[in-house]
Amino acid sequence: MNIYPSIASADCLCYQKELDRISLCPNLHIDIEDGSLSENITFGLRTAEAICNASKAENKQFHLMVRDPLLYLSDIKKIGCTEVFVHIEILDDIAEYSSICKDLDMVCGLALLAETSLECILPYVDKIKKLLFLTSKPTGRRQEDFDLEAFMKAERSRRYIPSTVELLADGGLSREHVKVLGQHGFSGVVLGRLVFSGTDAYESIKELERIQLEVK
Repeated sequence: MNIYPSIASADCLCYQKELDRISLCPNLHIDIEDGSLSENITFGLRTAEAICNASKAENKQFHLMVRDPLLYLSDIKKIGCTEVFVHIEILDDIAEYSSICKDLDMVCGLALLAETSLECILPYVDKIKKLLFLTSKPTGRRQEDFDLEAFMKAERSRRYIPSTVELLADGGLSREHVKVLGQHGFSGVVLGRLVFSGTDAYESIKELERIQLEVK
């Protein structure tokens, strides 16, 4: 199981220190939210660039919860993005999005809000590499409420999504949720509180990765 630490859940006054705590982790998840798909506002491109420059992660995963996501793609590539998730709820042309990602050599992913049906994604699975399920509703609070219905949607999704598409989940997940998702074919989870709330953030990541070994 790949763990993607979400820097938006770290101490915002100590990003360098927080990045140092997870410096051995190859993955980093960066949310750019402008208030259009959630009540929250996170980073602008300037802060995202500073985070990328300070991070040693090889894989910098961006999640765009913004009004005009296609306008961000070239800029996030320049600052180090390796894979990106854009919301199906706001995309007008998924083929165009997929084509831009290919031209920029970024892994193309789609994201689903907790309330969006799985059926919405099915016509487009041939155009993406990864699919991100939100398992909480983004309210802007530091600890967002876990959404059981959204989790159950994610849990059953492998029945309908081809194995060529990697499945990930993000939002209020516990250790038990991580284990269940591993049992249902998920390759990764985005985690904030479970990683950064402990005294040893990297050990928390390794512990969560070991959950996958219990599944096999």
